[in-house]
This record gives sequence, C-alpha cells and structure tokens, in this order.
Amino acid sequence: MSPAPAGPGAPTPSAPAPGTPGAAGAAPRPELERLAALERRLAGSLPRRPWLIHGLWTLGVVGLALAVLLPGALRAIAPSLAVEGRFLRVFEDVFAEAEGALEGAPPDPWGRPWRAARRATIALAPEEIERGVPHLAVEEDPWTSLVLYSTGPDGLDQTGAGDDVIPALRMDRLEVVLAAWLREVALALAFLPMGWALGASLPRQRPAGELAVIAGMAAPAALCVGLAVDVLVSSARELLPVAGTTWVSPPLALAATCTLVAVVLCALLRLAGRPEGEPA
Repeated sequence: MSPAPAGPGAPTPSAPAPGTPGAAGAAPRPELERLAALERRLAGSLPRRPWLIHGLWTLGVVGLALAVLLPGALRAIAPSLAVEGRFLRVFEDVFAEAEGALEGAPPDPWGRPWRAARRATIALAPEEIERGVPHLAVEEDPWTSLVLYSTGPDGLDQTGAGDDVIPALRMDRLEVVLAAWLREVALALAFLPMGWALGASLPRQRPAGELAVIAGMAAPAALCVGLAVDVLVSSARELLPVAGTTWVSPPLALAATCTLVAVVLCALLRLAGRPEGEPA
C-alpha cells in the first residue's frame, strides 16, 4: 500500500543545508574541530605519565626518611659539623645564659647542656680566634673569657679537650647552614614533591581552575623560599651576594627568582603529558 500524497497545505521536508553535520559528504569545519579538541583537553581527565607521578612520590618518601635519619647520621659521622650547625641556631640563647646556668639554654645536638670554660684572655689560642670561636668577656674579670663547647659524642666533660667540640660561628659556610636546618630541609624535600604529585594528578580544569591549581602547587614552594631567604638574612648574610649598584636587594631578588622558578616548574608538572585517549 503506497503512502498518500501530501496535501497542498502539508509542510515538505527540507534538505540539510550544506556544511551542516547532517549534510551528506559534508566535512566538519576546521574551527569546530580545533574547538572540540581544546574542549577535550580542558575538560578531560589529566592522567600523567606514570614515571612522573611515581618519581615525585618516591622523592617524598626519600625526603621523609632523610628527615628521620640524617640528624643522627650527621652526629655520628661529622660531630663537629653537627655542633657548629646547632650552635648557629641557638647561639643567641646560649650567650644569654653563658654566665649563669647553661641548663636553661637550648641543648647541644646530643640533648646535653653546653659547657663554658674560663680562659685567660692573654692566653687565647690563635687558631680559635682565626676559626671565629666566640670568646665572651666576664664582667667581673676583664682578663678572663668564656669559651663555650659541647661535651661531644661521649658526654664526658673534658673542658674543651678530647672529643669535646668548641664551635665557631661560621655564617659564611653553606654546609654549616644546611647542618643547622637539616631536618627542615629534608622535610621540605619530602612534602613539596608529594604536593606536586597530588596537584599533577588532579583532573584538568578550565583555564581559571588550572591557574588556581598551579598557584596551589607553587604556594608551598614560595613559602619555603621565603623562609630560606629569611634564614640567610638572619644567620648567614655572608652567603648572599653583595648588593652593589642594583636597585633590588639581593634577598628580594633571590626570593622572587626562586618563586618564579617554582611557579614555572609547577606549571610544567601540571601541563606536561597528554589527556587520556589523545595520541602520542
């Protein structure tokens, strides 16, 4: 049975316009293809290359292990460096208690109180003066100085001899500064890669969301940079470059440069790789 012909008032089906998806043989417009690809990249998932994520998590675990093991290893391998690093952190408080009970001052690396030995000012050792060992004047006796020392690994007080360690204030040596804040450096090396791995694993966002994720990844790194520069300014000024004729102070320039590097690194960690399903 054949269909009845349409009446004079019935609408007739129209053919698809050329260039539309329904047109036979019509290819999609290149602009629409690029827009669809961009939409897939912005709204799709963002799995990273497995080696990148696993490497960041591994760095974090290694940093945690170093934060636990390094202080003890430093005390065992290089006790003099451990004492000088500890002394760099607490010397102001130790100086304040030097003529009183040193038990109230922060302890040495082994958790024992510092000791003070009285020495005749005229008989001070030249090598100690050259090393920068602080000699504190005694108010009631101008001919006597106090020399602070740690009793060393064995804990026996040998008045600065034997394995006792007489620390120097070495603000110009990077290894002493690192020894002073060894645990904090290791913890930063632990938590920063873990945060980056977490941020790099989040699903891809739209542009504003991507900027927020990158800023969140870079914020802890910028905080660590600020704290490190503050430590250098307060305890290790000699390690900073000389200001010279620059109009920006070296600490500020160093902090800004390191923060910019952190932001760029976080952006690369976030944007490197490809969405799932996209060909290599």
